[in-house]
Amino acid sequence: AGNVSILCGEGCTLGTVSGEGQINVNSAVTTATQYGGVWSTNGSGAITTLTQNGGVIQHNSSGTITTATVGGTVDCSNDSSARTITTCTLSKGGRIVDPLNTLTFTNGIARAAGVREVVAN
Repeated sequence: AGNVSILCGEGCTLGTVSGEGQINVNSAVTTATQYGGVWSTNGSGAITTLTQNGGVIQHNSSGTITTATVGGTVDCSNDSSARTITTCTLSKGGRIVDPLNTLTFTNGIARAAGVREVVAN
């Protein structure tokens, strides 16, 4: 639900996290599906599969995101740690904010079907 607030500390084992609201994760996640709200990743926890259908992820973790489908905002502006997204697909409404140039895209950024415009500044 949109009014949920969850905090997961270091060493927590997270299989599937799905929803919206405020989620603060300090550990690895196998599958994350975001529909809205503000999620924060911290520390060095990795995400195996991220499907973002809206909302904002404040990506403050040095952990790798193996597969990301970005349909909201991935914001890396609050942390200068180097980080990697191995396979990234930008969906309609997707936005990646990386003013400190900390993200490495191993396989580049692909556009999902129906995405006709990508803007960079």
